[in-house]
Amino acid sequence: MKTITSKSLVYRNAIEPLVVQEVEHQLQQLPPKILKYIDPVQVVAYALNRLPALYATSEEGWHWQQVRAKTKLKEQITTAVRQALVAVQRDPLKVFTPLKETEIDARSHYTQDNQFSDRQAKIKKYW
Repeated sequence: MKTITSKSLVYRNAIEPLVVQEVEHQLQQLPPKILKYIDPVQVVAYALNRLPALYATSEEGWHWQQVRAKTKLKEQITTAVRQALVAVQRDPLKVFTPLKETEIDARSHYTQDNQFSDRQAKIKKYW
């Protein structure tokens, strides 16, 4: 029996980069005054929690899930992000502590994926 280790945890949710792209797109449409009350990371998380997960463990599976998300879930992604933007507008009186990266997060392919990491860095500029 094969043991699951942090090195063998190579899987990605194909819908995540599409949600990040949509968040970036919709944030660009908002006035700067509103942007200061929105945490893009919370928008992404809120939207992802309302969308189906599309995990892949192979390049072929990743490609298939991306195509599926782009063709069948585009409207659903757009709507989820729009709702997330409304729902997570920051309340200056509300305090929250962001999650810290764990050892498993640091070693997983998901967080080391250059394209996704670049998108995460880009989205943080709005915050």
